[in-house]
Amino acid sequence: MTMVHRIAASLLFSAVVFVTTSAVSAQPKPGHLDEVLRQMDAASLKFQSAEANFRWDLYERVVKQTTTQTGTIYFKKQGATTVMGAKIVSPTTKLLDYRDGRLRLFDPGTNHLTIVTSKGNQAQMESFLTLGFGGSGKDLAKA
Repeated sequence: MTMVHRIAASLLFSAVVFVTTSAVSAQPKPGHLDEVLRQMDAASLKFQSAEANFRWDLYERVVKQTTTQTGTIYFKKQGATTVMGAKIVSPTTKLLDYRDGRLRLFDPGTNHLTIVTSKGNQAQMESFLTLGFGGSGKDLAKA
């Protein structure tokens, strides 16, 4: 797995874990899926943006080494879509941007831009990224 794919996977995992852990305390009773989807629909109309500091621990099993990255992540609603980005500040600066089905990773140190497309999985990727950050219950049910 390349560094870009590991970062993309970590980013996706971090977003899902963040949403899951923050939603645990507010979950309704089991069997109330329609109620949850309606609440998501109502909340998605009000969502504008979210930003948080993060710490990612990437473990490389082959060499048994953990690399820690820190920075900020944001989600912002632009029309009917939600864009996501992150700025990694440690150990080196890197910029991530996900919009229009493309993940862009820019390394200012090498002045290198890597673009990864979600190809046939764009709807699925976007539903994971927007879960809890402006995604509606209807969109989640479709995905």
